Amino acid sequence: MPQATAKRDVPVRLQDFSKGYSGDPTQAELEVADNVEMGRDGWMKCRRGYVAVGAQITGAPAILGLFDYLKVGQDRRSMLLHSGNLRQYNSTTAVWDLKSAFGGTQTALFRMTSYQDEFAYANRVNTFTPRRYDGTTDQAISGAPAGVAHMLVAHNTLFMAVDSRLWFTDAATWNIPSTNWIDVAPNNAEIISGLTLSGGNVVIWKRGAQYMLFGRDPSSFVLQPVTTQFGNEADEPPVDMQNAVVVLHRRAPWIWTGGQLARIGREVFGSGSLQVSLSDLVGIYDGEMLMLWQATQAKIYVYSELYKHWRRYSIAHTVSCFGFFRTLNPPVYIGTTDGKVFQFGTGTTDDSTAIAAAVQPEDQDLGQEDLIKEVREVFVEGKGTSVSVDLITTYGNGSAVTTSLGTNLTLPVRRACPPNYNTKFSVKVSGKHDLELIAIVAYVRAHRLRQQWG
Repeated sequence: MPQATAKRDVPVRLQDFSKGYSGDPTQAELEVADNVEMGRDGWMKCRRGYVAVGAQITGAPAILGLFDYLKVGQDRRSMLLHSGNLRQYNSTTAVWDLKSAFGGTQTALFRMTSYQDEFAYANRVNTFTPRRYDGTTDQAISGAPAGVAHMLVAHNTLFMAVDSRLWFTDAATWNIPSTNWIDVAPNNAEIISGLTLSGGNVVIWKRGAQYMLFGRDPSSFVLQPVTTQFGNEADEPPVDMQNAVVVLHRRAPWIWTGGQLARIGREVFGSGSLQVSLSDLVGIYDGEMLMLWQATQAKIYVYSELYKHWRRYSIAHTVSCFGFFRTLNPPVYIGTTDGKVFQFGTGTTDDSTAIAAAVQPEDQDLGQEDLIKEVREVFVEGKGTSVSVDLITTYGNGSAVTTSLGTNLTLPVRRACPPNYNTKFSVKVSGKHDLELIAIVAYVRAHRLRQQWG
């Protein structure tokens, strides 16, 4: 070791839990924030789990749609779609009852909406004709084009997008005349990638452009280009956030409120090697949190509007879709690739699988790279049992070294550290469903270098 001059121990608070996870260790307040959420009391806590809703669908098909259907004068219906079949949840028997075996093979997610007091659904498979279900009868929508990729209800009209063509019904009817369509920039070789609303007008998204449909009925429709600077680059439609929408741009989620695009929170997503990349936009917004599924990592990324930061959830199942059922609280549901449905945000396990929570603040160098640090003691303030604490140190340009300070600990806990010399350090705390953190404090002795390290 280089010769050094001793200094007194200094307490260093390693965290600012309110700032969340950025995915980039050069910017992050939390280098690791797995399966945790920020409580309104300022404590970082293990997230809530999820519980099964109904039995697994026979044959374990991928769930391709979950929808909350309300028919006037009747109770809400929780609807489920998988390839070739429409189901409705029976709360008495806890079974997803089959309502229609419409057949065919669909692998893409369904588009779903309510129109004229019926449940309408479509799929971009080019042999699938959109259908309608009134609570009793399920039938094809007469005159509708096959292969509808996006649906939207506006001005008492049902809009449907196929490739670059926008189809629409006559107002307040299911009638679709053969002339009820508008081609949206068909020569740019981009298909329509989403339909949303802004200021009462229909916004038509392509992968690299955006258009606006003005007017309230076919006789007054006027199509205007808005921008060719950005669009929605996903196969899935933009995620509705009530007063804004989220689109996929540069493999990251961006928010659009009617003007320019803006990044959401800190830069979790992007093209850098330390960042997360999205290939599609499977997500949902529950009024407080935006949830996005990242398929290659098998993680859900969650953005808190209250704290303006991202968290990531590692879960025990592979998500195929999200749903929003208002009949229960919490209302967010997930469908899986193996025929299961879960209510998210309740319980202390992921369908009986323990939740592994972990927090690691960013590396610290005390603002002086020319100091050798020796972490003498670590104090973790909070609650929890079966907690593990690790000291992570890095010397110069070497690899990080992880040293266990104990397992199966009960918080709060104070642990002495074995001899260690580093130029930067951090502490990782791992636990289960009862983990709650207030602070992580490291007591550090700094030494002035008299020679450079190798």
